[in-house]
Amino acid sequence: MKKIFKGLGLGFIALALVVGVGAGSAGATLTVGNVTVDTAATDAFILGGSNTTGSITLGSTSHTGATTVSSGNITGATTASAFAVLENAVTTGTGVYVVANGLTEGSGMLVTSTGTLTTTGNLLTLTANSATTAAGLLRVNANGLTSGIGAVITSSATALTGAGRLLRVDHTGATGNASGVVAEVASAANDETTILRVTASDALAAGVALDVSLAAMTTGTGIDMSNLDAITTGKALHIDATGVTQTSGILAHIDSASTALTGAGRLLLVDHTGATSNASGIVAEFKTAATDETNIVKITSAAMIDGVNLLVEGTTGMTTGSLIKATSSTAGAVATNGIISLTATGIYTSTSNAGFVNITANSTVAGTVLAVNATALTTGIGIYSPSAEAGLTGAGRYMSLGGGMFSVAKFGATVITGSAEGTAALTLTNGDVVVTQGNVLVSDGAVAVAVETVASATNMAIDSGVVLVTGTTTITTITGGVAGQQLVLIFGAATPFTDTATEAADTINLAGAYTAADGDTLILIYDGTSWKEVSRSVNG
Repeated sequence: MKKIFKGLGLGFIALALVVGVGAGSAGATLTVGNVTVDTAATDAFILGGSNTTGSITLGSTSHTGATTVSSGNITGATTASAFAVLENAVTTGTGVYVVANGLTEGSGMLVTSTGTLTTTGNLLTLTANSATTAAGLLRVNANGLTSGIGAVITSSATALTGAGRLLRVDHTGATGNASGVVAEVASAANDETTILRVTASDALAAGVALDVSLAAMTTGTGIDMSNLDAITTGKALHIDATGVTQTSGILAHIDSASTALTGAGRLLLVDHTGATSNASGIVAEFKTAATDETNIVKITSAAMIDGVNLLVEGTTGMTTGSLIKATSSTAGAVATNGIISLTATGIYTSTSNAGFVNITANSTVAGTVLAVNATALTTGIGIYSPSAEAGLTGAGRYMSLGGGMFSVAKFGATVITGSAEGTAALTLTNGDVVVTQGNVLVSDGAVAVAVETVASATNMAIDSGVVLVTGTTTITTITGGVAGQQLVLIFGAATPFTDTATEAADTINLAGAYTAADGDTLILIYDGTSWKEVSRSVNG
C-alpha cells in the first residue's frame, strides 16, 4: 500500500509539472519545501525532453545553498560512470560552462578522491582521439594574471619512486613529421620575462633539476637551441653560480664512455662558420678573476699513449695570424714556472731524437722556424738553459742542431762539423773572438788572415792583420790596432816610415830608420798605445 501511495504522489507531481509547463505554456513556478523525486529502479528522470529548446537551470543567482548532483554507478560506453554529461550536439559552444566571478579563495571546480587510486585510475581524463587541429584540448585563459598562477600541481609526497610523476607528457606514437613538437612553452614577451623556470628550493643533494634521458637516440639532437639569428648581446645559454661555496662541484659536465669515436665524433664542438672582420672577435673564451694558483683550463689524459691532448690545426692561407698566442702584461719578477711552462715529470727516453718539445717545419724553404725577439733586452737572457753541468755524461748535449753538425756539450764544449776545408764553418762579420784563459789549437789546417790592400798615408788606417801597402807616402801613424795585435805589412813600392820613440798614440817605434822597398815585409806589434817593430825582411 505504501508503494502505491508513493507512486500516486509522484504521478500527481509529474502530472502537475506536465500540465503547468505543457506545450505552448509560458512557464510555471512550483514552490515547495524539501522535495525528493524518486523513481523505480529502471525508470529514468529527464529534465528537458526532445522538444525542449530553452535552457534548464538548477539553482539561481539568489540561491545561497549548495547544488549537489550525486549518483551511483551508471553504465557508460565502456565503463561505469557516476555522472555523464552528453554534449554531442554542441559545435562552437561550451560543453560545461562554470562561471565563478565572485571566487576569491575557493575553487571553480574541485575533483577530489580520498581513496587509493588503482594503477589505471584517473581523477580527470580528457579524451579526444579524433581531434587533429584542435586549438587546445585543455585550455587555461588567464589574460589578467599578475602574481597569480595559471595552473598548479602541488604535492608534499616524500615517497616518490622511479615511476612516480607529478606531471607526465607521454607520447607513444611515432611521427614522420620533422617539425612535430610534443610539448611547447611559448611566449611573445619581448622584455625580461622568464619563459620556463625549474626551481629547486632545497639542497637537492644528489637529485637532478632537469633530466633529459635519450638512451635510444642515434642521429637526433638531445637539446636544440636554434633560430638564434637575431642574437646580438644576448646569451643563448647562461650558467651562473654567484655563490662562493662551490668546492668540488661542476657547473657543466659532459661524460662519455665511448670507445668508438671516429674522426667526426666530438664530445664538445664549437663550430663558427661565419667570417668576421672584427680583430677583437673571440669564438670561445675561458675567463677568471682569480689571483691565486687557480688552473683556468686543464686537460687531463692519464692513460693516453699515442693520441694528442691538444690539436690546433690552421689553414694554408695564414699570414699575420697565430695558431697559438700567449700574451702577458706582467711587470713583476717572473719566478718558478715562467709565463709559458712545459714540464715533464716522467723519466722518459727518446726514439729518433723525438723530444719533449718538437717543432717540425719540413716543408718550409725560406721561412723562419723559430724566432726569439727581445728588442728591449739589456741585462736579461734571450735563451737560457739551467741544466746542471754534472748531469751530462758521454754523448749528452745541451744542444744539438742539424743532426749534430752544431752541438754544445758539458762545460760549454762546442763542436761545429763543417763540410770541407776551405769552406766557412763559423763566420764572424763583426766582433772579436776572445780567449780569457786557454789556448787556440789547430790540429790540422792553418790560421789564415785575409790580406787587405791599403794605400800608404801619413795616418794609415787598417782593418786586418796582414796588409799589402801600396804608394810612396811616408807613414807616420797606423790606426785601427788592437792591444796585442801583430801586424804584417807587405810592400808593393818604396814606402818610407817616420821612426818615433815617443810612445805617442799610434806612432811607430822602429829598430832604425827604414824605407821599405817593393817586396819587403815588416812585422809590428801593438801594445795598446803605439807600434813596436818585431822584425823586418829586406826582399827588394
